Amino acid sequence: FVLREALEALIKQKRKGLLACVETPIGLCVSTLSCDKRAHGDFTTCDGCVHSIIKLSKLDITIQAMEIDLKDFDPKSMEYRMNMQNLWDMKNMRSRLIAKSRD
Repeated sequence: FVLREALEALIKQKRKGLLACVETPIGLCVSTLSCDKRAHGDFTTCDGCVHSIIKLSKLDITIQAMEIDLKDFDPKSMEYRMNMQNLWDMKNMRSRLIAKSRD
């Protein structure tokens, strides 16, 4: 779910040991179970997870960083195509989150 305000309060609870969570580039994961997606750095499906707390500003920063990093790759390379796909996936997730917030 998308949480715009209480992220800092949750981080404080985590630091006090009152909540099990992991900070991610796009927010928080409060799952007490291991996550194979998160373990491999794939945050593009977090918007469908009940344990995910996504902050749009953090997602936007991540997307901006990915756009900057993409410039370092040859557009004909496999690395470029992989990073471009990851960027598209993040942008698509952002669109899904915006659409959900309007429902």
